[in-house]
Amino acid sequence: MPKARAAIHIGMMIYIGLRVLGWLVLIVALMLVGPLFTFAFGGATMRGDWRMATHRVTGLAPDPAVHREAVVQAYASRTFGWRGAFAVHTWVAAKPANADRYTRYEVIGWYARGGGSGLTISNTRAPDAEWYGAAPTLIVDVAGAVRKPGVFEFAPGDRVIDAVERAGGALEKADLTLLNLAAPLADGQQILVPKKGAAPPPGAPIAGGVPGGPTTLVNINTADEATLETLNGVGPVLAAAIIQYRTEHGPFASIDQLDEVSGIGPATLEDLRSQVTV
Repeated sequence: MPKARAAIHIGMMIYIGLRVLGWLVLIVALMLVGPLFTFAFGGATMRGDWRMATHRVTGLAPDPAVHREAVVQAYASRTFGWRGAFAVHTWVAAKPANADRYTRYEVIGWYARGGGSGLTISNTRAPDAEWYGAAPTLIVDVAGAVRKPGVFEFAPGDRVIDAVERAGGALEKADLTLLNLAAPLADGQQILVPKKGAAPPPGAPIAGGVPGGPTTLVNINTADEATLETLNGVGPVLAAAIIQYRTEHGPFASIDQLDEVSGIGPATLEDLRSQVTV
């Protein structure tokens, strides 16, 4: 009898051990699915020599000569080699209003070896350059009437339609006519897919807009002079005044604050309400 109990006990221990081992194998397998998928489709590679890797400009950063407003962008690129399946290298590029170049802030681990600082600050490196051959990705928030809203990574050149599809596609109650599906994506952008009957989100095409006016709501906190001049009632002088006010006082908190800009009175403000956003 004791031998039978011992055999049963051993059998149970083996069974429990196999169950635990099975769960561990399953957990490890699930943890490796992401990296393996990245190796297959996400741009990570085991090939090449890091010393020969490229650092080409990708064109993601707004041109400082055109965009005189302040810009802050966060970038992420796959790290070199097998590490790229598990991690990304991130950095921030920023420029104040009217600056002619960006300053790039990043932490590079191997710089810290030997007691040095891993933080590097440079205004000579391109803000959107590849990281050892890996192009930085766009980070976009897709929300509203989509099946799987969330924050996703996109490649340079992807458009709003790609963002909607990545989020599982639009719901039946969505009104895609209020979005410019062909518009290119920008880093840090939110794509808000509206429901039918809802007002168009900021930056979306305006249905039945003012004849001869802009086809999208203009963000007065980011628009340059040329874009501001597309607004009805805004010429070069008033566009320059808006940018000057924004530079001196910071971003507009509301559309009503335009009333504080020299040259904008109550009538002009009312005319601009349907054309702008903050």
